[in-house]
Order: sequence, then C-alpha cells, then structure tokens
Amino acid sequence: MEDAQTLHETYYKSYGLAIEGLVRYHKIDPVDYNSKVDDALPLDQILHSDPKLRKLISDIDRTKVRLWLFTNAYITHGKRVVKLLGIEDLFDGRQYLVTESSTAHSYGYTLLLAFLLTCFKG
Repeated sequence: MEDAQTLHETYYKSYGLAIEGLVRYHKIDPVDYNSKVDDALPLDQILHSDPKLRKLISDIDRTKVRLWLFTNAYITHGKRVVKLLGIEDLFDGRQYLVTESSTAHSYGYTLLLAFLLTCFKG
C-alpha cells in the first residue's frame, strides 16, 4: 500500500493528476479508470446541495462577469459534483480540462490559458 501511495503522490505532484502518470507509464485507460474510481465514489453520501455556496455564486454581478466553471476532473465527475452541490445552472459555461481525448493536466491548462487569452484580447 505504501508503494501505491508514494506513486500517487509522485504523479500528483509531477502532473497535477495521478491519472496522468498512470496513463504515461502504466498504460492505464483514463476512461476506464474514471468509471472505476471517480464515478464509483459515493459522492451522494458526501456532497449535498449547499445553499450558502449557491447564494455566494448567485450574488455575483452577472452584468460585470460571465461565470465559467473550470475543472481538471473528467467530464462525468465534474457534472456530478456541481449537480450534487446544486449549482450546475449558475454557470455561463464549463470547461473540463480532462476529456476522452486528453488526459494531460498540462495540456488541459494550456487549453485554459488559450481560452482565457481569447476572452481578454481587446
């Protein structure tokens, strides 16, 4: 178990996501991994609608900003979390930085930076 924990920490620190190291060095299928790990978590027993969080987000002046949700989670996990928190309808858009075609943490953040640069070009 200690080896697994060490490996997880090493990959997490190196890549921002442990799955990135597993894909790179152990040929783990990220979609299969997600379905057996993140999607298998009993989140409905842990996460619940959060009225204070909903109010905090709702109180943001939408005439001044557009709200985008960015997450490095796989799309199914990200959607599940915001739904359980009761905030899925509060965002103008969502960007999941890990998809079936991209597991790389650094690639996802490169996409995020490119997106942000296009938003702020003037």
